[in-house]
Amino acid sequence: MKEIILTIDYELFFGEKVGSVDSCMITPTELLADLLAKYDSRMTVFWDILHYWKLRELSNNYAILTEDAQKIREQILKLAEANHDIQLHLHPHWINTTFNGQDWQFNLDGYRLHDLSQENNPQDINSIAGCVKIGKNLIEETIKSVNPYHKVNTFRAGGYCIQPFDK
Repeated sequence: MKEIILTIDYELFFGEKVGSVDSCMITPTELLADLLAKYDSRMTVFWDILHYWKLRELSNNYAILTEDAQKIREQILKLAEANHDIQLHLHPHWINTTFNGQDWQFNLDGYRLHDLSQENNPQDINSIAGCVKIGKNLIEETIKSVNPYHKVNTFRAGGYCIQPFDK
């Protein structure tokens, strides 16, 4: 029997018309997790943590964002409880993205991780080191209530933009 490693990107569809948390994340992930449970299998979930970070940042201003953040948190905890591996996926454009009450307004100047400051400042989300550290910590803090030993040890760059193509 062959073994496979199944990975998914847990994120919103990013295009001209951005998808919803329910249609892009909650429903398809639930269907896949149910199918995997049927076969006693697991997956690695690469969580676009900066989307969740932004939802939490703006949740006091918009009830819909509070609801979305809660749905995501509940599903991530359920996945972690079922022993799916939750790992780091970063789309840095979320740092400077705004919400107008109905739609996301993206600033794509920060799309690649390499677009962030290269200063080694793990407290500054606008630096590469800070973005990775803050994202890692947010995942581990979220999951620790169901798995206090969970460690983020794997990273997938958004849009496969891991390297600086111009250097």
